[in-house]
Amino acid sequence: MAMTDDPQAPQVLIVGAGPTGLVLALALRRNGVRVRLIEKDLAARIGQRGAGIMPRSLEIFHLLGVGDQIESQGIYSPRVRLYDMPEGTHAIQTFDMQPWNEPTPACPYLNIQHLGQDRLETIIRSTLAQLHCHVEQSAELIDFEQYPDRVSARIKTKTPDGQLHEETSNFDYLIGADGARGVVRKLLGLSFLGETRVVEHLVVGDVTVEGLTEEYWHMWGDASTTLVSLRPTETPTTFNFMIGGLDVDHDSLAHSNEAVIRFIYAHTGKMREHGMNVKEVTWLSHYRPNIRMVDTFGKGRVFVAGDSAHVHSPTGGQGMNTGVQDAFNLGWKLALVANGHAKPSLLDSFTEERLPVIADMLDQTTVILKKAFNGRIRSEEEKHWVEVVEVEQEDAEGEVKVAGPSTKEPRPIAAKEDSDTEDLEDEDDWEDDEERAGRQWKEDEKRPGSLLQLGVNYRWSSVTVDEQEQQLSKPISKRLIDLPPTPTRHDSYGRGFDGCLKAGDRAPDAPALRGIRHTRGEEQKSINTRLFQVFDPTKHTVLLFTRPGETIASYAPVVEALKAYPAELVRIAALYRSGVPSPIPTLEGIEYFLEDMSGFARDAYDVRGGCNVIVVRPDGVVGAVVNGMTGLKRYFDGIFSRK
Repeated sequence: MAMTDDPQAPQVLIVGAGPTGLVLALALRRNGVRVRLIEKDLAARIGQRGAGIMPRSLEIFHLLGVGDQIESQGIYSPRVRLYDMPEGTHAIQTFDMQPWNEPTPACPYLNIQHLGQDRLETIIRSTLAQLHCHVEQSAELIDFEQYPDRVSARIKTKTPDGQLHEETSNFDYLIGADGARGVVRKLLGLSFLGETRVVEHLVVGDVTVEGLTEEYWHMWGDASTTLVSLRPTETPTTFNFMIGGLDVDHDSLAHSNEAVIRFIYAHTGKMREHGMNVKEVTWLSHYRPNIRMVDTFGKGRVFVAGDSAHVHSPTGGQGMNTGVQDAFNLGWKLALVANGHAKPSLLDSFTEERLPVIADMLDQTTVILKKAFNGRIRSEEEKHWVEVVEVEQEDAEGEVKVAGPSTKEPRPIAAKEDSDTEDLEDEDDWEDDEERAGRQWKEDEKRPGSLLQLGVNYRWSSVTVDEQEQQLSKPISKRLIDLPPTPTRHDSYGRGFDGCLKAGDRAPDAPALRGIRHTRGEEQKSINTRLFQVFDPTKHTVLLFTRPGETIASYAPVVEALKAYPAELVRIAALYRSGVPSPIPTLEGIEYFLEDMSGFARDAYDVRGGCNVIVVRPDGVVGAVVNGMTGLKRYFDGIFSRK
């Protein structure tokens, strides 16, 4: 572990204070890592931008302690009203953008929420401030140099009175979360292979509208000619708008708020005569989709995450959410390494785990994008991927790109390195790959909801241990675009899984748990809880599922073996079936003794091969499914540095 001269100096420099950088900073601060978080912009950005929050992201936000605030401020997708034209006042179709999914014991969050990215960032910034971490605005990374024990970063800052100051500071690690046009990836020399889709641009932003019901998401026209979309937000009278179509002069609109207002009036029929009053454009940008990714998430002591590492097609609303998962995957590992509990080699698993997920996400969103443009959306699941609208990427001018639906046939482009100016060449061999991948999508999509990211997994990871019978995941078909290769193609979104929980999967929730909790230095407490309240972003949680007739003493060897690892980083919870004699909670080292009142935990963790010990990582992923202390030792020896 590297050490700066000052024991109070920041250990990690995060460049970029969007959702990815903020979530990473929060995960690190929860783990006691000193963080410096810089953002080159003068002030926090405004606007809806990446407003769609997927259920898996909401689970992560709850683990990090900000989920309640996000849920209380967010809204669910309203029903869509498509209006007749040219009158524009009569709804010819009303439909759900996403059908409502009833929560289950294992999945308490099954519906997409919308919350403006500015509000999301405000919530996380406020929580970071309570943890003594503040975003430094007008602070820009100029350059860095890596050494065996540190990263030396040159940073330029601007004071409120406009004075420029340049400094050089040392950090243990540097993380680039500075967007698709950010400097960290370029300075690190990482490739950014992929393509730029030549489709009609989309003009998007936020607008104040009075006299329009906020009960519906309003749409006029279609993207083959002219489309106007007005989506209500969590802020009264504020709508997120999208303008697209082949007949639209996007450049003119993107540079004039007044032109946008005139355009909305002109292409919503007689809505103005019926009382719709478009008052003010509060944020405006336009977008052309790119599909690119790095071939590794880092080199040495420098890593990238979020849009710095991957950008993708408009469909599916995966961008901000994928960046959040990048950050949460890296956060707990980097915390262990920075605090001296793990070897730096643990960080290799960041690329190993996330790269296949990103490749899969790019493939699937591209398949559905092409189907949407060809008018060939075949399933409800594909329809939902297409219809989620999200702002997520930075364009060449530093503005934020926006994703949204379209119907124009894109021209496929050959993969090249990223460039601000050069055109990309045509590619002629897409159709067979598209059809093959489309069939694979249709075959694999047995269950709805991969859009929700609850099936995202790392079953192939070298830092997971599974002692159940080995059943390899179904491979995915040939890539659609020439992106960096991954060693093996995996079903990283879990579309074809059979329901059996394995190491690398998301750890399910289980409510209706009753029992007691032993906490060091405190009296024993009776509690009613759920597994999501037992899991902790600073600890591994070992779940011991007791068998009928077993005494708690039979787990003494397991508990004793776990004492070899940092006690503050591992907690143990023993779960027993309801209706059987409860084990006497006298074994020191077990924090929770919980009765599975309704059998939800047993159902969710119904693993095979006689395995009854499950390890849940700090990021809410199953790290190990084993049947005793030998498997536990294999897992934890791959995570911790033994002292």
